[in-house]
Order: sequence, then structure tokens, then C-alpha cells
Amino acid sequence: MERIEHQDAVEIAKALAEEVASRADEADRKGELPVEDVDALKRSGYQSFTVPRAYGGPEFQVRTCVEAQLELAKASGSTALVAGMTMQVVGSARDTDQWVEGDWERLGNAACSGGLINSVASERDMGSPSRGGLFQTTAAEIDDGYRIDGH
Repeated sequence: MERIEHQDAVEIAKALAEEVASRADEADRKGELPVEDVDALKRSGYQSFTVPRAYGGPEFQVRTCVEAQLELAKASGSTALVAGMTMQVVGSARDTDQWVEGDWERLGNAACSGGLINSVASERDMGSPSRGGLFQTTAAEIDDGYRIDGH
């Protein structure tokens, strides 16, 4: 991937916004994200914005991503939300150094190839882990695998 600069990110978002705008109202009425919007995200390189340079991305910081997201959200809040999930998961992992080398290569390749990446975590009474919720479920290694206990 050729190097994308800050202003390029905003221009990519504006071009995406033009493309998805005509579908946004109908998509909102149906409660569906058009596959054409997903395809547009993949083609644009938008999903790579928070991927570290070492793994093929431009490694944009929050300011650049927010500016791009604002442009995209003007046309389609739903499309911006979906795109933002990948930015958040990858950017958070990057900034908190949560991934090991082999995982970063897979994650970076997936995002740079247009993959939509998200993190879903839910337990009754937990709340969001992003806001400090702690899992009650545990995984203990045993001889033939793991024992999962949610009580």
C-alpha cells in the first residue's frame, strides 16, 4: 500500500461519503448496511487507517481518524459506525500493545485487505469491558484443553 497522508484520509472519507450517501436513507429505513457500502470501504483502504506502518497501514492517530469519520458520517452514520469499529479495535490494540507479533501480522493484513474487525463481549451484569466491566467467566487450562466456567 502506498503511503497515505493525513489529508488523503479526509479526501478518501469524502469520496466514500459521496458514494454511500445515495443509499443511506433507504438503508436506515430497512435497518441494513448495503453490501455496496462494505465493498466501497474495502476498495478505499479506509479500514487500514489505524494499522501500524510495520504491518502495511498508515498508522493514523485519533485526530485523523475522527476527521475522516466525521466526513463519512455526514453521509451515512451506519457506514461510519461499521468502519469505526475496525478503527477502534485495531487502534486500541496498537496503542495498548495487546497483540503479539504473529497476531499483528494477521490483523494488519486483514484490515489492509478491507476486513471488518470488531470485538464483541457480553455477560449478564457485566457492562462493557471498555468501561471497566469484568468478566465472570474464566478459562482454566486442563490436560486436554480448557475448562470454561461462567459461574
